[in-house]
Amino acid sequence: MEDQKTVTCPLCFTKVRWRSVVCLGCQATIEYGVPASRYWLAFGVCAYFGGFLGQYFSGIFLIIPFLIAFAAFAYLCYWLGEIYADRVYFQRYQ
Repeated sequence: MEDQKTVTCPLCFTKVRWRSVVCLGCQATIEYGVPASRYWLAFGVCAYFGGFLGQYFSGIFLIIPFLIAFAAFAYLCYWLGEIYADRVYFQRYQ
């Protein structure tokens, strides 16, 4: 059933099968899911948060801010995956 799902290209209005990489009508590349920039933003926020928490810990306890930041990053990645689950982005290069 999933193989028969289609999406319409907003550039040339051609029906394209779900999970195709290129639109057959206009040769636009198709991206699905979370943009990579959102993962980098989540990583940066969590790294900053971990560094902020790190100033309150010392010695062997420095692992605690790292673990908190890692857990926050994992949660943000899951949350981004839920938000961008149905995202389809068409891009045509000239």
